[in-house]
Amino acid sequence: MPFGSASRERLTLRLPPPPAAWAGLPGLDLIVRWRDASGLRREARAPFGERLGIEVARGLPQAILAYPRSAGRPGRPAGLRYPAAGSGIPGAADPGAAVSSPVAGPRELEATWLGGWAAAVFAELEAKGLDGAAFDLDRLERVAADYGGDPWRLEPREAAGRLATGRFRSDALKPGSGFLVSLPGPGPWAPESPLAPMPRLLAPGEPPAQGPAAEGGYATELPEGLYRFLGPAAELALWIDGAGNGVAIPIPP
Repeated sequence: MPFGSASRERLTLRLPPPPAAWAGLPGLDLIVRWRDASGLRREARAPFGERLGIEVARGLPQAILAYPRSAGRPGRPAGLRYPAAGSGIPGAADPGAAVSSPVAGPRELEATWLGGWAAAVFAELEAKGLDGAAFDLDRLERVAADYGGDPWRLEPREAAGRLATGRFRSDALKPGSGFLVSLPGPGPWAPESPLAPMPRLLAPGEPPAQGPAAEGGYATELPEGLYRFLGPAAELALWIDGAGNGVAIPIPP
């Protein structure tokens, strides 16, 4: 067991740019959460697209999550699982997040939107008292990348439960058929998941799809389920049933 400085590792996190769908939202920033070298939970506010230096316990697996926010309202996080490729630590995860640097110093790791989902699954496994590093989350992340779409349709808690009981099937991440539904104006509306499709503004005279779209409304295509959208001054809950009928409920600030 290393002691002193050998028990710590300094990292530089490369944070993602804001999701394209969030461009019209006010007060954008990130809240980054991790465990420090003493195992204490830490968080720091950081701008999108910047670098953030942190210190962790060397080789001790953990999820590092970076939550996008608009005026303090969080969305689904970017993230990564530590340790990552290039750490020199046996059994380290290889999520493709390590960034090599010709200059000696803290290792650079990249937080990605897809990596955030896999890191959230890791965190849910830990919350169940399990060793998240014992599960092949690298493969899980690759499957999600191969399928494309938005893995957040499968909640990390549900994914962790299926993994823990041996019930997980990779096709759970396969995008389902979607329904064209409408969102009310004025918008714009940004999905809480940066990997979800971006709603488009209805063209003048274009009839709305299923849902309560009004003038200045938006359209998006999503499978059955419950979704959350952020707007400049309010939020929106959208429920889509099995027949493709959408019900949007504005949530005041």
